Amino acid sequence: MVESYTFETNDGVKLSTRLFKPREEKDIKEGSLVVVLVHLYSIHGVCQGLLRGIAAGLADRGYKALIFDMRGVKRSTGRTSLTGFA
Repeated sequence: MVESYTFETNDGVKLSTRLFKPREEKDIKEGSLVVVLVHLYSIHGVCQGLLRGIAAGLADRGYKALIFDMRGVKRSTGRTSLTGFA
């Protein structure tokens, strides 16, 4: 199961995210954390879609997995940066 969300950062940037979850609540590993997957090279246009297969595989194994587009990529607002300090 996949749910889409938009999170707003302290400086007003909106990040587009997807949360992958096991199909059944009973399948979620007890006490497990959410695994956050981060894509590389946002300045070159790489997006969360690159991590979709990994997130789905984690969900199939009982974990929640969150992927998101970095600032300025696809549906996330803001400016892209190589260093994160722009």
